[in-house]
Amino acid sequence: MATTGTLFALGDILAQTLGPSKETADATPAQTLDRGDSPPTDNPLARTARAATYGTLYAPLGDAWYRLLQRRVAGTLLRVAADQLLFAPAGLALYYAAMAVLRGEPPATAAQRVRAELWPTLCANWCVWPWVQLVNFRWVPVEYRLGAVSGVAVLWNAYLSMRNAASCEQRA
Repeated sequence: MATTGTLFALGDILAQTLGPSKETADATPAQTLDRGDSPPTDNPLARTARAATYGTLYAPLGDAWYRLLQRRVAGTLLRVAADQLLFAPAGLALYYAAMAVLRGEPPATAAQRVRAELWPTLCANWCVWPWVQLVNFRWVPVEYRLGAVSGVAVLWNAYLSMRNAASCEQRA
């Protein structure tokens, strides 16, 4: 759990360093309000703390999913298909909803964010994760699978964080 939380935090830090939301994060509260960007309470540390919290809470779910696939789904290709067609959409919807709730947004805003972001993020997911999971499910023992995807996950978490921040800024 601590590892996954740390990886989500690292992904968010990378996103804040490289992404377009850095300007908002570095702005003074007055500049932020003048531009109509996200509220000044959404500082970089709070954003990273939300990412770390989500990652920590997500870890047991991810681990349980890998174990369920191992027990119930035979064959690497079927595991990849189940992962990408069942877990990826649900996991991405959960991410956007949870990040909105952790930010203190109402449920209607969380639902709106999921509707707006799920499909484009899922399409990007399908360009990356089936290939990663093909290797993961084929050659990595189940107890190490969550950790094995960690390197790719930092970059993916940075992408998610940038998309989420852009979505927040559009609604502010």
